[in-house]
Amino acid sequence: MKLCPLIMLIVLLAGSVDVCLAEPQGGWSKNRITLYGWGSRLEGDVSLAPLPPLSVSRSFSDTLSSLDFGAMAAYETRGDRWGLLLDLQTASLSDQARVPVLGATGRIKTDLDGALVAATYRVHESNQAYLDLIAGLRYWSIDTDTRIQLPPGAELPFPTSARDSRSITTAQLGLKGSWSFENAWFLTGWVMAGAGGNTSLSSDAMLAAGYALTNRASLLLGYRRIDIDYDSNRLDLDLRFQGPGLALDYRF
Repeated sequence: MKLCPLIMLIVLLAGSVDVCLAEPQGGWSKNRITLYGWGSRLEGDVSLAPLPPLSVSRSFSDTLSSLDFGAMAAYETRGDRWGLLLDLQTASLSDQARVPVLGATGRIKTDLDGALVAATYRVHESNQAYLDLIAGLRYWSIDTDTRIQLPPGAELPFPTSARDSRSITTAQLGLKGSWSFENAWFLTGWVMAGAGGNTSLSSDAMLAAGYALTNRASLLLGYRRIDIDYDSNRLDLDLRFQGPGLALDYRF
């Protein structure tokens, strides 16, 4: 789908939904849901036994020129200062890779599904900005498929493909916030990092520019990067998933 028709569809959807929902009263009545389309790219190093390490490295311009599609959704509910955040991601990414030890090429394919459940605490709020602390758990389901591509007739003394599926849970701490300008424009973002189990680092950073379509709905255009550094006996991952995203944010 081209970008202009997609933006028009989101604007029409925002206007329609804004008419249908009434303002809730009392309790944890501050709710928001954000739906993203994410153009993501895979970079980094994968070592999956019995294959030698494979590596994918790209410049920023190359990253933007060849993106795989992913989807994300976030839901947040909040009372006075305390809140609950749920963030979901899914992406299927693949790319050509180098096999430095063999001087050959290969391919890495990764199916990534993630979920974050976190408590939030508002440390600052004004008419122009807010800042929240985040603490929670992130779950990853990662399916990795690596292959070495050989010239016709060439052989290796070990298999040329390997596959592994893992579930990873890490603790996460971070900040998220927003800054509004005098017109309908604003900046929003978050940064989180943590570790757990065999994961030495799992980080997530996002920055987006937003425009308020109505008093409840906003359109966002931003960039998100997720890093995973995981080490085990058979599988070592040092991966980055990053790219631009387009989102609809709705408060009710």
